[in-house]
Amino acid sequence: MKFKFNWGWGIAIVYTLFAAATLSFVFFAMTEEVDLVRPDYYEYSLTHDQRAKAQANARKLGDEALIEYGSQTLHIHIPRNHCEGIEGEVVLYRASSMNIDQHVKLKVDDSGTMVMSTDELAAGPWKVTATWKSKSTIYEIEKTIEVE
Repeated sequence: MKFKFNWGWGIAIVYTLFAAATLSFVFFAMTEEVDLVRPDYYEYSLTHDQRAKAQANARKLGDEALIEYGSQTLHIHIPRNHCEGIEGEVVLYRASSMNIDQHVKLKVDDSGTMVMSTDELAAGPWKVTATWKSKSTIYEIEKTIEVE
């Protein structure tokens, strides 16, 4: 008996290949690890307006509020008149891995400066955000640094 290839066999082969490709993709997608850049991604996005207002407040302070990075040391400068009763934190955020993010309580000296060593940070880009509350006003400054 001779096998005859006709359009019916062609349709069956196409559907079979399509189903196999679909199942392969589903298997691939199910085995991939899904990792959001932060565990509280949705809650964090809801605070966007508050953070924008805090950043606007910090811009009004001009160059008095800033983050400087050099020679494995991070300097966070807060204006002296905003240091009394200050509450805040410094967040070192690494987009590639949420497991190595760091949250440090903001502690400034009498001149309004906090000095942090970056020796323990993994090499690569980091987003440094300092947020503080002074006299019932919230401020936020940020800078992206490259740790070597």
